[in-house]
Amino acid sequence: MFSTRKRVQARQTAGAALSFLAVTVLVAGCGSNDVSESGGAGLTTPPTSAGTAGSQMPAATAPDETLQNQPSGFPGPAHPDVDPNAPLFLAALKKSDVPYSGNGNNAVSIGEYVCAATRDRIDEDRISINVLAMAGNEQQLAQSQFPPDDATKIYIDSARSTLCK
Repeated sequence: MFSTRKRVQARQTAGAALSFLAVTVLVAGCGSNDVSESGGAGLTTPPTSAGTAGSQMPAATAPDETLQNQPSGFPGPAHPDVDPNAPLFLAALKKSDVPYSGNGNNAVSIGEYVCAATRDRIDEDRISINVLAMAGNEQQLAQSQFPPDDATKIYIDSARSTLCK
């Protein structure tokens, strides 16, 4: 009985964590890096169409995702370090038939979380709940029907055997 209650609680917490993650991603995508006339950076309010027939909002453009054209003094390296064990981790996921999106950067981030949380002695249940939320999101991005519960265990085991060295 206790085991079932704990599982239900973990799933409710994972659902809340996944919802929080989705809202965080949505809110983060709504910001703007435009600089106002006063010289400060921050959110800007789009122009309104009050009283102007046929006025249109400016088209939204995706930010340049490369770090190559950053101004001098920009914080952080131009090419972030990639874990040399990342290919081993991705190979372990593939061997277990766990799909991942894109080039695997999101999947590697999940594995790196597992390593950091393990190093920081985070409770195993909390690690599992967080990885469940991230794995569920990754499976959606990969347009996969792979069960997030199964992916969670594989992510944790694969990270600990390849990345966390």
